[in-house]
Amino acid sequence: MAANKSKVLLTGAYGFVGQCISPVLAEHFELMKSPPYDEVTGEGLDLSDSSATRQLMKDIAPNVVVHLAALKNIARCEREPEAAWTANVQTTRNLLPADSTKGPHMVFLSSDYVFDGQEGGYTDLDFPQPATVYGQTKRQAELLVLQAGGTVVRSGGLYGPAHQPGVLFSWAIEQLQQNQKIEAFTNVFNSPTYVNDLATALVQLCRHRPGGIYHAAGSDRLSRFELLRLLAQRLGVNIELVQPSFCPKEANGGVEPGDLSLVCSRRSPLESVRLRGASQVLADWPMTT
Repeated sequence: MAANKSKVLLTGAYGFVGQCISPVLAEHFELMKSPPYDEVTGEGLDLSDSSATRQLMKDIAPNVVVHLAALKNIARCEREPEAAWTANVQTTRNLLPADSTKGPHMVFLSSDYVFDGQEGGYTDLDFPQPATVYGQTKRQAELLVLQAGGTVVRSGGLYGPAHQPGVLFSWAIEQLQQNQKIEAFTNVFNSPTYVNDLATALVQLCRHRPGGIYHAAGSDRLSRFELLRLLAQRLGVNIELVQPSFCPKEANGGVEPGDLSLVCSRRSPLESVRLRGASQVLADWPMTT
């Protein structure tokens, strides 16, 4: 390991996004991964346990913490707001240093759900107004990170290679290649973001540690229906296999679905990062599954 490489601690390393970005981060930094936690068995490291988390930070002594771990299930967050707060806010607080001038810099992955979806095309200067418990807890965590001088990066609609586990595209490709119809929402819009592009943005943010808020999202505003029709077209199957459907309020935390699309930040250090739209990504999409 090169002596001049910064040490980066990655939380949520064993989830979909963490598995996708780990190889990219490992190319540039000395990457350490927070142990996974099994909520059912209680095995592993619970980041909401302040003493265990602080011991981890002491043992690893990272230069940067990339904090991905979160409770992302919108409906569950509505049903269990205390669990959402613990997973999304308390864990963030535990990972932040008591003295920001001495501790590691945090790069925190936030969400487009910090906005209410009424307008769309949100920039990093727009004031957040979360309409869901999930969005509210992510915004609370953002404020903790900003107060500590850290960097908040908002993204949304994350997707990745088909071979990654637990991915929308894995399921959709399997169904479409078997000539099976699938339904996709037409009334929810976001900025689908390719995880490898997000990883490139995270490398720059870890390297420069700018502090503040950045949007790192794909350049296309699409519904899930439009996104999966693009995928079907790339696969060479009948796009009519992707059928339109509507997302009910119940599936969106009791909030009317809307437009959560983001405008990507184009200032340093992201000015040279190419965050492509889904139409560009899919033009070169690997067809092996």
